[in-house]
Amino acid sequence: MSKAHVGSTGLIESAAIGRNSMLPAAVIAMTSFLVTFDITAVVVAMPRIKEELHLDVAGFAWVMDAYSIAFVGMLMAAGVLADRYGRRKALMFGNLVFALASLACGMAQSDVSLWAARAAQGLGAAFVICGGLSLMSDHYHEQQQRVKAFALAGTVTGAAMALGPSGGGLVADLVGWRWVFFVNLPVCLLIAIVLPRVTH
Repeated sequence: MSKAHVGSTGLIESAAIGRNSMLPAAVIAMTSFLVTFDITAVVVAMPRIKEELHLDVAGFAWVMDAYSIAFVGMLMAAGVLADRYGRRKALMFGNLVFALASLACGMAQSDVSLWAARAAQGLGAAFVICGGLSLMSDHYHEQQQRVKAFALAGTVTGAAMALGPSGGGLVADLVGWRWVFFVNLPVCLLIAIVLPRVTH
C-alpha cells in the first residue's frame, strides 16, 4: 500500500471520527453558553452598574434594550451572511465582535459608551447563534448524531441560564460588575483557538 494511499485513508478516517465526535458540538455549545450566561449574569449585576454609572430609569433599561434590539435586528442578516460567506466564518466573526464588545462594556465610563458596547455585544451574539446552529447542522449529517449534538447544546444553554444569576452575582460581589464582562474574554479566546481545529 502506498504512502499516499495510507495518508488519504488517514484523512478520511480522521474526518469520520470528527463527524461522530461530540467535541465540535461541545465547542459550538460553549458559544451559546457564553451568550446566554452573559445575559442572565448582567441582569443580576445591573444594580451595581446603575449605582456606579448613575443611570436613571431609562438608562437602566437601555443597558438591556440596546443588546436585545441589536440581537433581534441582526438575526436575519446574520443568517443570510452566514449562508453566503460560511457558517464557521460567521461564528468566528460573532465571537470576535462579542469579545471586543465585552471588553468595551467592562471599560465603559458612561451610560452612552455602555449602551454602544451592549449593542455591539448583541450584534456579535446574533452571528454566534446563527453561525453556531447552522454549523452544527452542517457538521453532523447523520440524524442520530445531530440529535445528540443539539441535545448537548440545549443542555449547555440551560446550564448557562441556571448558573448566570448566581455566577454573575458572585463575580459582581467579589471583583465588581466590570468583571461580569471581562470573564467573557478568555472563553472567547479559547473558542477562537479551538473551533477552527475541530470544525471544517
